Amino acid sequence: MKSLVNILNLIKFENFKLFIIWFFILAGVNINIDHYILVDEFDFIKYLYSARLYIQFFIFFLLFYLNLKNFEKIKKVNLFFYLFLFYNIIQIISLLLSENNNLNLIYNISSINLLLVLNLVFYKETKEIYKIFFFFILIIFIIYGWFYLEKIFRLIFENKIFYGHYDKPLLIPSIIAPRTSGIGRMALIVLIFSLIYFSFNTLKQRLFLSIFIVPGIIMTQSRLIVGIYLLFICITSLSKLFRFENLQLQNLKFNIVYLIIIPLVFSFSISQLKESNIKQIKKLVSVNLNKNEIKKNSYYQDKIIIIADQHLNSSHYHSNYSRYKVVRKIDPKSFSSFRLRDWNNLINKTRDNFFIGNGTQSDRFLINQSASNAALYFFSSAGLIGFLIFFFIWIYIIFHIFKKKKYLNKNININKTLIFSIYLMFVLFLRSIFESSYAIFGIDQILFVISSYVICHEKRA
Repeated sequence: MKSLVNILNLIKFENFKLFIIWFFILAGVNINIDHYILVDEFDFIKYLYSARLYIQFFIFFLLFYLNLKNFEKIKKVNLFFYLFLFYNIIQIISLLLSENNNLNLIYNISSINLLLVLNLVFYKETKEIYKIFFFFILIIFIIYGWFYLEKIFRLIFENKIFYGHYDKPLLIPSIIAPRTSGIGRMALIVLIFSLIYFSFNTLKQRLFLSIFIVPGIIMTQSRLIVGIYLLFICITSLSKLFRFENLQLQNLKFNIVYLIIIPLVFSFSISQLKESNIKQIKKLVSVNLNKNEIKKNSYYQDKIIIIADQHLNSSHYHSNYSRYKVVRKIDPKSFSSFRLRDWNNLINKTRDNFFIGNGTQSDRFLINQSASNAALYFFSSAGLIGFLIFFFIWIYIIFHIFKKKKYLNKNININKTLIFSIYLMFVLFLRSIFESSYAIFGIDQILFVISSYVICHEKRA
């Protein structure tokens, strides 16, 4: 009960109006305009999802008014705000001038809402800044926990590995379930947050990491997320050697045991519960026992063993159960899942609108596929101007990280939220190489913008 009270205190906003606004902005995550064509037959869930979209416009006008009202106090916002705002304005202009779907404007409205609400939070310099973060991470943790357990359920009772199924949630009324890579990303975010803000002194707490959080990274088998995770382990284990003491969240021994060995053993063990794997293992054991018995008692042992092997691999057996499977298939034709081809097509098709691009969701409009790269999404949606904005945003962020280098070098006066923001930037930068990530409104963009405000924030009078 005491822990629950502490958590509620972390996310309890002093300004209830601000809390409501923030809640509705987060409710706009995962909006898809294809789901907002209302049919004649009443569907409560679809109408509820539609409300998520339309309320973003109401919030925009409210936030615009509140920002104007406090203009004298917030007019010295940092350069990041202007860069990201200009990026969205260019997208809106190019969206209206191109043949792209104008309804995609909702993604820009949501992004601008995010910028405007953070202006109201940051100019006051209160603890609301941290509550913005904590409330969002709590929501991510709840969503991750639910779908992690659901995927284990589907593995055991529906014979599906973690990677690649996009079925609707079993109980939660939702139109779209998170992608596998999305679950892995949420697990990684929760892990980083937990390691920064909690000590994990007890065995029970450590096993919680090993069994509930880390397997959500490993078992989803997203090559990008697993790769980022391994790099994160290296940094948090060895950064003290390079005098970045505040980046070392745990020692090497802790990380090897609780973040690698135990999660791998657990992940492999739970994968064996896949129904077809259990059948395969039972069949293999049965055939091997028969082989041994045959070797002892039969004159025709060689011939019968061959027959037993044929039975094990027979098409009749595999007609009901897939082959033994733990690791997902990878297309041998393209290790990058055809990203290089898509990148080339997207660049070629953006040349017609080279300077301002084709507006929000330009990748879907031009190649009917995700850009799978943040820089290319900036370019395709806002042209050369967008690409330059992308470049300047990162220069500005890196500059401010170096300005705050003292927080990384010393083990005193630790600003945990700053450390968390820097780690999130590390994750999002790597993820943006092979995903659109923060380039469009969603979980990644919310984390990116908040982290940028934390890193680039300068005290104002």
